[in-house]
Amino acid sequence: MKVLLTGSSGFIGTHVLKQLLKQGHEVICLGRTKPELESSNVEWKYCDMHAFQGFDFDLPEHLIHLAWKNLPNYNEDFHINENLSAQKNFLNLSIQAGVKNLTVAGTCLEYGLQEGELHEELDCNPTVPYAIAKQKLRQYLEGLQSDFSISLKWLRLFYMYGEGQSPKSIIPLLHKAVEDGEKTFKMSGGEQIRDYSRVEDMASYIVKSAMQSEVNGIINCGSGLGIPLKDFIFEYIEKNKLDIELELGHYPYNKYEPMSFWSRTEKLKKI
Repeated sequence: MKVLLTGSSGFIGTHVLKQLLKQGHEVICLGRTKPELESSNVEWKYCDMHAFQGFDFDLPEHLIHLAWKNLPNYNEDFHINENLSAQKNFLNLSIQAGVKNLTVAGTCLEYGLQEGELHEELDCNPTVPYAIAKQKLRQYLEGLQSDFSISLKWLRLFYMYGEGQSPKSIIPLLHKAVEDGEKTFKMSGGEQIRDYSRVEDMASYIVKSAMQSEVNGIINCGSGLGIPLKDFIFEYIEKNKLDIELELGHYPYNKYEPMSFWSRTEKLKKI
């Protein structure tokens, strides 16, 4: 099957591309940067989503849309003022050009400050511009479903880690501290409970969700397990035999995240 993929050179997209190729799909990668992975089943076409005016080639019916500019600056207003309109325009033109099966990356931050096991039927009240823009985009796409016959899967991605992650994320920062010869790794108190997945597993969730037709709408993508951040980091240190100690309580907790939340994954398990 042929699939159109955006964000293929990003952290998640790189692994999604590998998964698609592993399953034998042909992939058209659309973006400003050519993916590093080369294959006879990969075709790259340049696209600047913020100056997008339309397609000059025939689109496959499947689109996996991961691209989103200027992450991980979650608190910046450009997500609402700039990214949202560009995303709406691109996806609207994609649907008009023939996309019938649309899979889009959302975020667990759409749930706002709600605590505990979070499920897809909950009302959302996002508090940061990034998540607000994502929610508005989902609502826009749901509105288009009444005008176009499309299948929409909105994947709420929880936390992940692995190769290619932003250097500002906690695992790359941990490795940098080790490489710099630091004896301790400074972090928050670590009591916050989070839902972590390997990025390879997340890529598998995304591809399996996209390529099936029984489960649609909002789909949580996560491990379904909550773990205190300090325990997650300690286990990672032990597993990877890193020579460093944790210095807890150095940084304050993020105000835009609840202390304790994880995903309910019944829909994902069905897939």
